[in-house]
Amino acid sequence: MTRRTVRGALDAHLVHLVLAVGLAAALGLLVSQARRLWFFGDDWEFLAYRGTLPGPSLGLLEPHNEHWSTVPILVYRGVFALVGLRSFVPYMVPVLTAHLVICVVLFWLLRRFGASPWVSLGTALFIAFYGAGAEDTLWAFQIGFVGSVMFGLLAIAAIDLLRPVWLSLVGGWLLLLLGLMSSGVGLAMVGAVAVFVACLRGVRSALLHISVPVAVYAVWYLLYGRYAAKPIPTSLETLPLVPQFVWTGFTAVFEKGTGIPSSGGAILLVVLAMAFTRTVTDPRLRCLAWAGIAGALLHFTIAGVSRVASGVDQGLASRYLYLGAVLLAPALAVTLDAIWARVRTPRWAARWLVGALAVFVLVNGVADTIAFRTLRGQYIGDLPDRLPAGVALVNRGALVINDKLDQIYSPDVTVGLLRQPAFQRALPAVEPGADSLLSASSNLQVAVTPKPVPVPFAGGVLPLVGFVPGATGAAGCASYAASGTDAQPASLLVNTGTAGAQITYTGPATTIWTVLYQGDLHGPVTLWPVYPNQAVHIGSSMPGGTLEVRFNGSGPSTVCLG
Repeated sequence: MTRRTVRGALDAHLVHLVLAVGLAAALGLLVSQARRLWFFGDDWEFLAYRGTLPGPSLGLLEPHNEHWSTVPILVYRGVFALVGLRSFVPYMVPVLTAHLVICVVLFWLLRRFGASPWVSLGTALFIAFYGAGAEDTLWAFQIGFVGSVMFGLLAIAAIDLLRPVWLSLVGGWLLLLLGLMSSGVGLAMVGAVAVFVACLRGVRSALLHISVPVAVYAVWYLLYGRYAAKPIPTSLETLPLVPQFVWTGFTAVFEKGTGIPSSGGAILLVVLAMAFTRTVTDPRLRCLAWAGIAGALLHFTIAGVSRVASGVDQGLASRYLYLGAVLLAPALAVTLDAIWARVRTPRWAARWLVGALAVFVLVNGVADTIAFRTLRGQYIGDLPDRLPAGVALVNRGALVINDKLDQIYSPDVTVGLLRQPAFQRALPAVEPGADSLLSASSNLQVAVTPKPVPVPFAGGVLPLVGFVPGATGAAGCASYAASGTDAQPASLLVNTGTAGAQITYTGPATTIWTVLYQGDLHGPVTLWPVYPNQAVHIGSSMPGGTLEVRFNGSGPSTVCLG
């Protein structure tokens, strides 16, 4: 063996070792952060209304929003059957596994198609530590998006690797179909696979490779998908914003991923230029890069059409950036290979520079991952403790006047769910403390509603901040000049007495916040959107407490006690 051959073998072993260590470190980071999180938002739809628990079920084929979600639903059913709701971490196993598979398959494809070992390694670890996309890697529900990407990459691997041709064809069909059954991101992966095959074997072969999955998806769409709940519809006024949405997403993939401010546009243009002009030894690498670019374009376009009415900045959503990063990774690898080949400075200096940049990007990814976990943890709040407390309240026969245990972030956690014996058995066996019971009461025993609350009217109120008494109102009512903002709301206190209490408020507020007190304890701040100048009843059915009510409007306000 020559010295070059020996060095190449050692380099290959070292690359694989660094890849294994890097993926283990990324997994350790994600698990350490996931242990501090819990079920959130859409998790509860899969747990409560998809056959995971007894009761009304939407089944396996009804779309979740606009997504075909059979695979994620089956995943949730399986994990629930094993561990119930005693821990969130087991629900993270599928999405973390899919994330690692993506990194490994991406590395394998790049090496197989001729990218250099260290560039392939760097690209795979860039995705492994891609903190800008932590919504996909730290939320169990995102097994839909991440699963679609994983199945798409596996389909490319199967098409290239499996022989005879009919086996690669059938394998690709099955994998693409699984991707489509995971989420709408599967459509972008179908497009990527079509471009990859067309680039190598022609358009007719590409159409054949996607024909069966597309046909099955079309049948599902006609029977189920077209009836999906739609987001804010894109109008003729917002449709021209879709290109800006796509550009925002494309550039943010690199700007957020590297942590270098204002760098996204420049990096993207270089990556695109290299992907389309760079001469590569193996045409499969060029085709993979083109396929990823096409898939990313399709992904952001589909997302833009369905989400741009909520604002162009929706293109910055973490769940979209992760998908864009994976799809653009092959083009990034082509670019890095091209840049390294043109380096004219001493190689040792270049290695130190590249190493420093890699450490910077890695640290940025770790910081973004932790930042996402911190923010998501704030949204989840004390829900893990509030759930058993909510069960305890309903089992004790407390007067419940609000159906939701979490008004904003987990509205599928309802009183009906709390009363289910199967749901109660699935929870950890803990005795809720006084603070957890008060937190549950702050949601289940507080209401802000246009309809009267089934409790007596309060005997009086105590204005605290921002309420200046005005002219005498109708009988039982008092007029005030309120001055409140989101940052400094006006507020008043209501004593709940022995049987609860309510007031009626009419004024300029668009948001009302409530805080329930009992002795030295206080519950969380609960937010209630309201319409200005429309009467709402604000009350609590928890006896022996005090309800603080905060308002963000400024102007004439009326508070009635009967």
